[in-house]
Amino acid sequence: MTRLTHGTYAVPPDGGDGRTWRPTLEAAGLAGATARFGNRNAILIGLGAARHWAAIPRAIGVTAVAVPEARWPPVELDQGGRVHQIPRDINRLQAVLETTELGPALVTTPAQTLYDLTMKPAQGRVPEEADAAAQSPRSGSGRRSSDCRGHTWSCERGVADHAENNDSGGASCRRAVMAGPSRLP
Repeated sequence: MTRLTHGTYAVPPDGGDGRTWRPTLEAAGLAGATARFGNRNAILIGLGAARHWAAIPRAIGVTAVAVPEARWPPVELDQGGRVHQIPRDINRLQAVLETTELGPALVTTPAQTLYDLTMKPAQGRVPEEADAAAQSPRSGSGRRSSDCRGHTWSCERGVADHAENNDSGGASCRRAVMAGPSRLP
């Protein structure tokens, strides 16, 4: 068993050695928020979701998790790293159930992640990293991110742009995102 933070522990998958195994910051952050707020009441957002979708290629020591209540300061993990628990209306976030090393968890969709990175860059307290993730080659080149269900950041970016502008021009992007990789423009 591995201690993640005060009062939160995790068992290594597949019988691993708890003395040497450490989960990713994103998985540990989700585990801590889930322990505090309950199953399906924590969603990986912003920087953490960008890392999950491979828009941030390296660990940056900070992640963000949406939670239903305010009043919680950032959590310092025993393995290092800081988890910002951001109060959000979790029912309004576009999220999908993804597999993490600690089990299934909710992660914002690539479109929601890109929207959060561009419109709420201070979540996680490192806006320069949020800006870099939003501007990374993966966010605009059309290259697929790892395990992104075959959707491209560029099309997802179009959906986020149209949502931000409250216009209906994103219908083709939305259709392409729903169609999957074989029908992307």
